[in-house]
Amino acid sequence: MKHHSTGRRGLFFKINARKKGIALILIVSLALPYVSTAFLEQYEQHRSHQAAEQLQEKQQLSLDEQNAALDHFSELVTQSNYDEALDEINHLLALDSANPQYYLKRAGLYVLLNRSDEAMADLETTIRLAPDLYDARQLRAQLLEENGKYAEARTDYETMYQIDPSQTDVLMYIADCYQQQMDYENAITAYNNAEKALPEYADAIAYARGVCRYSLEDFEGALADFQKYAIAEPEDGELNFLIGSSYMNLEQEEAAESYLRKAYEQGAYLAECNFYLGSISMNREDYKTAIPYFTAAIEGNCFADFAFYNRGVCYLHTDEAGLAKADFEYVMEHSTDSQLMSDTKDILDQLSR
Repeated sequence: MKHHSTGRRGLFFKINARKKGIALILIVSLALPYVSTAFLEQYEQHRSHQAAEQLQEKQQLSLDEQNAALDHFSELVTQSNYDEALDEINHLLALDSANPQYYLKRAGLYVLLNRSDEAMADLETTIRLAPDLYDARQLRAQLLEENGKYAEARTDYETMYQIDPSQTDVLMYIADCYQQQMDYENAITAYNNAEKALPEYADAIAYARGVCRYSLEDFEGALADFQKYAIAEPEDGELNFLIGSSYMNLEQEEAAESYLRKAYEQGAYLAECNFYLGSISMNREDYKTAIPYFTAAIEGNCFADFAFYNRGVCYLHTDEAGLAKADFEYVMEHSTDSQLMSDTKDILDQLSR
């Protein structure tokens, strides 16, 4: 019986900089102001009215003012004085309202202030002014992912890779977006591309790709990937469960048992482990051992109708017909599986004779 793996593992923690860390880097890293085209054009309009020397002097004064403001801004951010830093970056934008770097810095500051909507608005402005600004797309992609907008985030990651193909870690983020969209076929292809570009992360990529294959019920392919990751993380409870579950789906109970017991000992997917271990004991006709496993699976709401049915069968073999009947009646009342209900009805009919 397939178990649907849920949740998102942080497999790429070695390279996956979190959004607040990136935001902090973005807003303090710029040493000199970016002089936007619009800013310079404003000065060009004065050329017909003032001498070139006067214009250059004003430009220099403005740049000096911006440099000083940037230095103060960076100091405030380093001191975690974000409110005053926001005043300073607003002052910089007043000096040059078409500077994409300033909007990017303010977006990063908004992230630090947990004002995601305003951060997103500034990132939209940044990218409109400078479509190839890598850092802006990176931060926007992470905010989009945080809000479950994986298709849009993937588009930004793909653009980032076009802007700078040397940033191969982006290939994993593209694959992860496909996976979060449950587009497992494309995710597998994307993980294959990432593996070629990032052999140093082959183990982690194999795990993620294995989850995709598992979700597509390609249990043999999933096992091959999981076993690669097991070399690096043999004691990973979730991994051991997925290997055991894959073997169970391939009807290889003997191979599954040791992995399921490891997962059980490590507290991973306890309800599912109980169900599978109960099934293994039941198939060995060790009904007394199977019963508490199925009880624990029921308490964990794992495959409940099947767990009730299996426990009922075990009760029949331990001469506890009353308990068995109660379990079968539960199945008839709650299950939606037609074959299971048909089998249960046949047993109840026999018990009533």
